[in-house]
Amino acid sequence: DHHHFARAAYELGFRKVYIRVLANWSDLSEVNFWQRMRSRHYVYQYDTIRGRRISVYDLPESIEEMKDDPYRSLAGDLRDEGFYQKHESEYFIEFAWARALRNHFNKIGFDIEKESYKKALKVARAFAASPAAENLPERNKTYCRDFLNHN
Repeated sequence: DHHHFARAAYELGFRKVYIRVLANWSDLSEVNFWQRMRSRHYVYQYDTIRGRRISVYDLPESIEEMKDDPYRSLAGDLRDEGFYQKHESEYFIEFAWARALRNHFNKIGFDIEKESYKKALKVARAFAASPAAENLPERNKTYCRDFLNHN
């Protein structure tokens, strides 16, 4: 988690950062290690371009190799606005939202640096508040209801 922070630090020239070790599973076999990582949601095995599941062997090997997922950016904005909450002990919850947004948008074109992102965010807000998003994790039902009543 906090890979955006790590990437920003890297871009600013930092080569060392403090980390918090959540668990030491070095005694597990490789297969059991990755099973545990998946069961705890500590690894995100999806291609950021197409949203397809990838092998752990296809994960980026460095922060520099990580790609931005524009749907993850939309999901982060929805979280910041109050459509859902992320708790400290939950990892990659925003990626579940990003997958749902990617499926909902069905390859809509937008660029995070351009005006098209504002339009995409408007569509994302409507989706987040709709019944289609009811089962997404940590959805703030009260906020979504209020959003629908005022828009």
